[in-house]
Amino acid sequence: MSPRTGSPDHHIARRLGAATLLALFGAASAVAQEPGSIITDRPDQTESSFSVPGGFVQVELGWTYALEETSSNEIRTHSLPQALVRVGLGGGVEARAGFSGFVSEDESFGSVGGADAERSGAGDASLAVKVEVARWSGGAQLALLGGITVPIGEEGFSSERVDPSIKVLFSNPVGERVSFGYNVGLVWVTEPVGVVLDNRVPAGEGLRRTSAARTARVGSLSSHLDTQLQLPYTFSIGLSLAERLGAFVESFGAFGLSDERSDVHSLDGGFVFGLSDGVQLDTSAGVGLNEAAADWFIGAGFSVRLPR
Repeated sequence: MSPRTGSPDHHIARRLGAATLLALFGAASAVAQEPGSIITDRPDQTESSFSVPGGFVQVELGWTYALEETSSNEIRTHSLPQALVRVGLGGGVEARAGFSGFVSEDESFGSVGGADAERSGAGDASLAVKVEVARWSGGAQLALLGGITVPIGEEGFSSERVDPSIKVLFSNPVGERVSFGYNVGLVWVTEPVGVVLDNRVPAGEGLRRTSAARTARVGSLSSHLDTQLQLPYTFSIGLSLAERLGAFVESFGAFGLSDERSDVHSLDGGFVFGLSDGVQLDTSAGVGLNEAAADWFIGAGFSVRLPR
């Protein structure tokens, strides 16, 4: 027999029911809002197939120093803050805004009578969207990343055009401590006509280090621009060394699909250290594997997910 409306038993039942619903709602909300440990798209060039959880904003910042030597000169480049802001929209979707940063370049000439040259300026920005497409048993996941550059940079540091890009992102964990990441895609790159550059991809997406310097160095040689096509790739192995310490080794580069584009290939590696579930530090270093790539580079970064 059910209790009569207005009886003490009825009021007790209502209160117990309300308390139960509140407890269930609170537990569901806690599960839905639990983001887990931060997953960043730096310091490696491989973009993660995971999006930022809905309702969270992730900020990733970095600095890179690169060195490139030829028979007649030496070019040293500093780039920062290489900002990437990722906003979780829910449902495996995130919106992204990147800024390649401010570039300071120092060029030394080894020839007799040569002189040092210094240049600096702000690079371009980018807008993009990442969408998780599929997930399989065992943790393998597929995502798509599409975006455009926004030519807000200073003269000599900007592509001066809106260049699109599309990438396929795939990750595949093997056990609890090893994971593989793969990226492949198409990127349209605007550059001065008749000048062969190293790999430059959209600002804040992919190759975040050595591109802006060479663009600045040759950008003033010609005002005639041409948009060319390239196929970027990455292959990364991630290792979990301890609870909050990870490492990676990666091969990355791009194949030129236009006559004026040269292929470029590089190798890098580094470490990530989580100060908490929502804060991460990173460091990395790499070398070029062919003439078109920078000789070597080092970098460090900081990432935070908000609210913490």
